[in-house]
Amino acid sequence: MIDVALCIAVEHDPWLVVLAILICCVGAFVVAQMFEQARTISSLQRFGWIFLTAIAAGATIWCTHFVAMIAYKVEVPIHIDPVLTIVSLIVAIVGMSIGLGVAIWRPDPAFPLVGGALAGGAVAAMHFTGMAAYRVDGFVEWRLSYVIASALCAIVFASAAFATLYSPRFGRYRIWLGTGLFVTAIATLHFTAMTALRIAPLALSDTPLTTEGMHALGLATAIVGLLVIAAGIAALVDRRIRSDAVQRLHHMAMNDALTGLPNRTSFQAELQRQIEVAQATGTRLAVVAIDLDRFKEINDLHGHQAGDDVLVVLANRMRKELQGDDVVARFGGDEFVALARYHDRDRMLNFIARLDAALKAPLSLGAFRARAGASIGVAIFPNDADHAEALTNNADLAMYRAKREGSLEPRFYDARLDEAVGDRREFANDLRRAIDDSRLELHDQVAAQPI
Repeated sequence: MIDVALCIAVEHDPWLVVLAILICCVGAFVVAQMFEQARTISSLQRFGWIFLTAIAAGATIWCTHFVAMIAYKVEVPIHIDPVLTIVSLIVAIVGMSIGLGVAIWRPDPAFPLVGGALAGGAVAAMHFTGMAAYRVDGFVEWRLSYVIASALCAIVFASAAFATLYSPRFGRYRIWLGTGLFVTAIATLHFTAMTALRIAPLALSDTPLTTEGMHALGLATAIVGLLVIAAGIAALVDRRIRSDAVQRLHHMAMNDALTGLPNRTSFQAELQRQIEVAQATGTRLAVVAIDLDRFKEINDLHGHQAGDDVLVVLANRMRKELQGDDVVARFGGDEFVALARYHDRDRMLNFIARLDAALKAPLSLGAFRARAGASIGVAIFPNDADHAEALTNNADLAMYRAKREGSLEPRFYDARLDEAVGDRREFANDLRRAIDDSRLELHDQVAAQPI
């Protein structure tokens, strides 16, 4: 460890070392973000993102290596083989592609570990291929213990980085931890491997690359790396913009534009999901149908803008009463529906009471004050219905009974009372349909003669 620290402090140009670490940190952060994107895509686009991520990772590793290698101080002439230099970049990109592909191949904790180990092996392979391109006029000796230690550092830390990036356990710190581990994998590999290097010079003449030339080459390498990394950032930003646009469109499709509450489609999907959860856990569901009582009066007296303001205020009030998995949605006009899953009946009754109180509380909007109030009907799963459509319909029937009776209290679904109302509504619909289709016929019935 002391030898590695002395190698960094004494045998390297500190400014180029700082530049190399800066490139490594920026690149590793971009790679971590792109890895996150690649693993969340299940379509053929995943292969494209793996390739882009591998290019960004390969460029990061390659540029970090060559800038740090140029920072290494030697008193002998230096030659850099261009062919092996390019081969080292290809090794980094191909190796990272394989490692990334394995890491996200299956949703199993073992795959990121194996993929990270392969990526760490690619880092080591790239480094030693790059060092083969680093020609000096002297005898080169490698201390095997440091060579092995450097490769193990790359493999262990890269494996830990991929496992961290894949694990949800670290939450929002996952990207930062994964970035730090990947930087550690690259940095420990390079500086431990450079500690393994010993050069016995054959000549002490000036190097073909002057100090200014070395700095210029290091800067050029850094610029190339940053350009590649910037391309990765651009791809990532484009993907995020597209993702945000899709999310906004989905939100618009699934939520009411005025109040921001879920709409009918969104509520029905959530109701179906909660029914499945209730069946699995043995809990109950309460579907609460709500229809405002004096909303038409507010619209007529104060205008539609005032009516919209009332809907927004009441929606916000009901939203504040939600707890846990509770839901409130707007079906349209002055119709709302709420949903609560519960074990304890008292919790359900308390939820309905809070909604009722929120709807009945006075409204003060600008120049007018009012009380809206609401008719509320409740249907319980599985007592009143065992599927979503019937459950919603039964809550509506209970709500219409509350409105018809002028009840100030919520009404629970009663099959005997509410199904008769449902039958009458269905008969009225059939009668209207028959009139529209001219299917009514008038027949003369002879009165019965008295005996």
